[in-house]
Amino acid sequence: MNTEEKATAYLLTIVQPLTRYPEQIEIRHHMDSAGRGIVLNVIAERDDLRLLIGKTGLMARCIRNIMRGWCELNNARVLIHVGNPISNEHHEE
Repeated sequence: MNTEEKATAYLLTIVQPLTRYPEQIEIRHHMDSAGRGIVLNVIAERDDLRLLIGKTGLMARCIRNIMRGWCELNNARVLIHVGNPISNEHHEE
């Protein structure tokens, strides 16, 4: 399992318990266009997105803080986006 897959799996374990429809959570990943880090897009039902973002973005900041600890342990750089996916024109699957 590579770093992108490990980061995706870890983020999924964080966000799924916070949602009403955990089975519908999808996390897409790719390297940022500069190649410096991993971009993780959390895609969910509209109501779940509200829960994951929280009032004034508080829940999203908390999720990012937890992932920051994972990044330090795994020597990785991760950007987390909750909501509509960020596209990467250089991304190839």
